[in-house]
Amino acid sequence: ALFMSRSITRPVAELIRGAGEIGKGRLDYRIPVTGGYEMAQLAASFNEMAAQRKREEESLRENEERFRSFFAAAAIGMVMASPDGRFVQVNGAMCEMTGYPAEELLRRDFQSITHPDDLAEDLDRHARLLKGDIPFYHTEKRFIHKQGHEVWAHLAVSLFRDGEGNPVHFTGQIQDITEARRARDKVIRQSTLLTAINRVFRESMTCETESDVGTVCLEVAQELTGSQFGFIGELNEAGRFNNFAISDPGWDAC
Repeated sequence: ALFMSRSITRPVAELIRGAGEIGKGRLDYRIPVTGGYEMAQLAASFNEMAAQRKREEESLRENEERFRSFFAAAAIGMVMASPDGRFVQVNGAMCEMTGYPAEELLRRDFQSITHPDDLAEDLDRHARLLKGDIPFYHTEKRFIHKQGHEVWAHLAVSLFRDGEGNPVHFTGQIQDITEARRARDKVIRQSTLLTAINRVFRESMTCETESDVGTVCLEVAQELTGSQFGFIGELNEAGRFNNFAISDPGWDAC
């Protein structure tokens, strides 16, 4: 009876000890495969479980290392932010884009470096993502560079949740599109100007006087600039203006 008791309790004690060692993170620990058939099978199963756990831990570390390497070396801005918008992790491209070193960005949130005119729309998308109304979003917005100028960026933002569905952190991929926006705006301005010039030529064909031509030019100029009052003229030899056209300011001039 004593022999039977020891043949059972000793393997059980080894199993308990092994569980404790694995719990401490010692995934290389193995227990002796001793005792009767059932206990030996149990010990072997425990060792296989520990080996599998080690393989999973190593795979997880490798995946995390690959992600960190990809995150750091990405050519576009990469960020992780808490649910309230505070930066948790940023890469070099994001720092270069905004002019802030990493340690400064990590003391800030995305709200503090977003252009005020773009913040309300950004916060709305942020709230919808937290509520689960949308799985992710793409947008274009302006950041304020540390030196004060605007930086246009295209963002792709998603939200990571835990197993219970609670928000953990936002991930963002951010591409600097400042030059592309400038080029696009230039094309739009040139197109608008050409349309205005064509209008002036077309409508001038029916004008009878210089004043009529000036009025057409003035109307087009006001539409382009948003001005409410203006005049067109030329300097004469005496250094005074000969007015071709003057707009009605809508109030009694003094």
